[in-house]
Amino acid sequence: MTYPTNVPGLKGAVIVKDQAITVYGNTEFFTSLSKWASWLAESPATEKFTFKFLWHLGDAGFNENVSLIDARTFNSESEVGLNMKDSYFELSFYVLEDEELEPYLEKA
Repeated sequence: MTYPTNVPGLKGAVIVKDQAITVYGNTEFFTSLSKWASWLAESPATEKFTFKFLWHLGDAGFNENVSLIDARTFNSESEVGLNMKDSYFELSFYVLEDEELEPYLEKA
């Protein structure tokens, strides 16, 4: 399966807090996100395809319009956040087969 292409002009940010992760973006950002979600939904679970939020939407670090702000390490969200290249945080989505999900569901 070929990767989806991102919509030009996408801008978005992930805000990480102690109890929540919030995603902000323009319509181009969410259109690109929906393309990636559809790509995952259509992929065979046996292939274990992965969508890494900041990596794929950030064009492997070359798109400065996709960033991460770790609000746990800043005094306020208005401070400049970390660019994804400097981040230690990634939000990833994996497609698994039902039986592979069982251990995760048992721990919930």
